[in-house]
Amino acid sequence: MRPLPDPAAAPADEVWRLFVAVPIDDSARNTLAGLQSRWRRLGADVGWVRPENLHLTLAFLGDTPVGHADNAIRAVDDAAAGRASFDIELEGVGWFGRPERPRVIWAGVTAPRDLEVLWGDLSARLRAAGFALEDRPFAVHITLGRVRSSRGLTALTSALQSSTNNATWGRVRVAELQLMRSVLTAGGPVYSVVHSAALKG
Repeated sequence: MRPLPDPAAAPADEVWRLFVAVPIDDSARNTLAGLQSRWRRLGADVGWVRPENLHLTLAFLGDTPVGHADNAIRAVDDAAAGRASFDIELEGVGWFGRPERPRVIWAGVTAPRDLEVLWGDLSARLRAAGFALEDRPFAVHITLGRVRSSRGLTALTSALQSSTNNATWGRVRVAELQLMRSVLTAGGPVYSVVHSAALKG
């Protein structure tokens, strides 16, 4: 992930694909990358997220005019202000979709009440700033891969069910929020940090 110039420097009619994330540390990133490497050897047709792109998404803003990015920055700053940092646990794995045809492979997150409160406050501030967020209950995870076809799925889902459901992958300190830009390329998305707000309570 690389920093971007100030949004004010971009053309006024430019559109950025934005989301708000919690970064994970190198220890957790390396552990999850090891899982991806193990499962990649099973031969399933999965687009695995590059290790440097692993993160915990709190809000997806979608295509946003650059002129509206400052509203997202203020919402992120206000949600982080005066809030103390805290820990979350990465535990277990799972998938979205039917067992015979999963769509997304993810690592689970055991989150304290602090994370739900932060998510709720951030979501409320973003909606008040004019962003149309998904109407969904609080549920967080780290996306590890996206299934592209049915090839090799039996071996993959069997491995997920039998060896990792109750495993823990590490503890992550939630100490900042990042407003991220995603640029879709033929080689996969490229993420850049637009703005970072530390939890300073």
